[in-house]
Amino acid sequence: MALATCFAIAAERRRPLPADGMVPNPIFTSSRAITIDAPPEHVWPWIAQMGAGRAGWYSWDAIDNGGAPSGATDAFVVAAIDPLLLAFAGIGHRIMESRHLRGVQRRSAARPNDRARVERWREPLLTCGILAPVLYVAMTLFVGLLWEGYSVASRVPSELSAIGAPTRPLWISLGIVYAVLMIAFGWIVWTLAPPNRALRVVGALLMVYTVFGQFWPPMHQRAVLAAGGGTLTDTLHLVWAMITGFFFMLIVGFGAVALGKRFRIYSIATMVIGLACGAVTGTYASQVQADLPTPWVGVWERISIAAFMTWIAVLATALLWTGKEKDHVVPIQLQDSRR
Repeated sequence: MALATCFAIAAERRRPLPADGMVPNPIFTSSRAITIDAPPEHVWPWIAQMGAGRAGWYSWDAIDNGGAPSGATDAFVVAAIDPLLLAFAGIGHRIMESRHLRGVQRRSAARPNDRARVERWREPLLTCGILAPVLYVAMTLFVGLLWEGYSVASRVPSELSAIGAPTRPLWISLGIVYAVLMIAFGWIVWTLAPPNRALRVVGALLMVYTVFGQFWPPMHQRAVLAAGGGTLTDTLHLVWAMITGFFFMLIVGFGAVALGKRFRIYSIATMVIGLACGAVTGTYASQVQADLPTPWVGVWERISIAAFMTWIAVLATALLWTGKEKDHVVPIQLQDSRR
């Protein structure tokens, strides 16, 4: 873990030093190495090579008149100011180093307690990643039963939350429960992910995706759209749908590289199914707008939704099993070799 690098470049941070072998696995590293690329064209090398633009934070700029030292004044500068600069640099280095060490000690002391609290909530919150998809798929399949004349096969789930739809209050209420479960799952994934950066991105995207979806503008019912009653909210509804599809690709894409090869293949298959079904669903847009029959549009969109929700449930299950494997310790029995 690199705590301080000043302006050191990557090559300087990786450069081996003679004493590196004394501490093979350090808790942290600190590098303030600066390669000074300045031609020795001045009589005073310390003037030519010092300066905040060349030698880093603890350096200083001196004005060179282009000539050699002129008498006692310049001799005094060399004898008095240079040691002061070195002392200032040493004090500043010690202060920053002590601050870093105190920070490491505080984090090291707090980490076991914080980790223990997180571990207590790991399984319940990861289980939310299974409950949330199951709830959402159930919403798309069964909420429509309360609307007489609604067909799961020929109508899209967005119509269940349309303005004036009899199922809108129930959909919104269940949607809040779904959002709470999904945010809880995203948070625990984000918390437990390090050092897996791709998985950490998945957790963050799940939370952002869920919060974004709670502000989804509702569409009007088909009859209103056909009569020309569409408003800005209908346009924004389509914009939200496109952005949500983009979130879908990002989440599954980062998840594909977060776990093993089999999960990567499964994630790619999920992306293909989601894109294909979403493209087919998009061909029905003009028919929905004109209140014309749309056979099987509900099936195509629900397949796309189910593919994504199943992927989330599989991710939660994989993380649950991974955690259980880490917690499982096989006892080692020591056998007495004496005869």
